[in-house]
Amino acid sequence: DPFYVEVSTARVYASNPRKAADEGSQTGPQTVQAGYKLEGDKRVMGVEGLKACILRPAIVYGIGDRKGLMSRAVCAATYVNTGEVMKFLWDGALRMNTVHVEDVCGAVLHAGENREKFEGKVYNLADAGDSDQQRVNGCLGEVFGVEVGFFGKLISNVARINMDGVVEVANDKHLQPWGKLCAENNVDTVLSPFIHRELLENNHVHVDGSAISRETG
Repeated sequence: DPFYVEVSTARVYASNPRKAADEGSQTGPQTVQAGYKLEGDKRVMGVEGLKACILRPAIVYGIGDRKGLMSRAVCAATYVNTGEVMKFLWDGALRMNTVHVEDVCGAVLHAGENREKFEGKVYNLADAGDSDQQRVNGCLGEVFGVEVGFFGKLISNVARINMDGVVEVANDKHLQPWGKLCAENNVDTVLSPFIHRELLENNHVHVDGSAISRETG
């Protein structure tokens, strides 16, 4: 019989810096897409006779990533020649839990091969690193040899008053030098430093991904 695996997102959970979200945690979609994903999860589970499970990955990175960590990596590349400090809103404690795309694919295959364990279940996908913004930006700083920092909560909260304008200025700041870099090096790419406003809000992607290993092997 067919078995359906819905790949959702851990951004369906309400932001919580203190406690990692498990599969039973309160939902509160952090983005418009996450809202639709949550509705999709409910509808999949509500289809009579459909054998299915839901997988909710944290921030996915690796091959094929365009909007997970890659946008930040592209941003970092634009600072190599400017000597400026790459600063992001909020502070280093903002949780940015991650999972590699190969682990996501592995989980999908694992679900398909162990249907009896997964049927009707929801499982989070997140590595044990419990990454935050400090760690992610620190790694990017090391890779590209640029200095990184944060605006802090005070300035970031002031920025929220005109968040659309702040994000527009930030994206313009990165898009222009990125376009120049690509042109100078004859690079034609779909990668972009553009980051959507929703992904710059003070929302923690804080996920407990231990249940899938504990319960399904």
